[in-house]
Amino acid sequence: MKDYRNAEGFLTVPEREYLYRLAKEVPDTGLILEIGGEFGASTTCLRAGAKAATIVTIDLFPKNLIVQHLKNLAEVGITDTLQFRGDSKIIGPLWQTSLDLLFIDGGHTYSVVKSDIAWFTLWVKPGCVVAFHDHYGTHPLHAEVRRAVAEWVSTHRPDTWAEVPAVDSIRAFRRQS
Repeated sequence: MKDYRNAEGFLTVPEREYLYRLAKEVPDTGLILEIGGEFGASTTCLRAGAKAATIVTIDLFPKNLIVQHLKNLAEVGITDTLQFRGDSKIIGPLWQTSLDLLFIDGGHTYSVVKSDIAWFTLWVKPGCVVAFHDHYGTHPLHAEVRRAVAEWVSTHRPDTWAEVPAVDSIRAFRRQS
């Protein structure tokens, strides 16, 4: 049977382990939001780490990708996550729930990443983490992610967010206050 280390998706093994460890910090009553669920690899890692927390995924799920996403989750025994098929730029302004972990890996253009940061980091609780996938790398869209994250970093007070160690292409920050 597949598990979070080999579920279909575009995460390295160290990235999978990192998401697993971040999710283990989430209390059983906590909420994890992942923006960009695609094939379900990150969802699988998050569920493996956070056995009882609520996990919500926002994704466009183009070309009926939601079917493959749910099939891949079912293959590893995950049937208790929530999927919103929609645009994070539309859902973001409507979001009003505190987060114990935020994983941003949806649209990779500057404007989408900037929007995801603007709407969703507001809800990350003190002591909790926001992580960005595809921050490091050579793909042209990784530069878009880096640009949006760098801009965000330059605009917040240093006592608000503290960077935590990066793993492969994931860059993360813990909310301080």
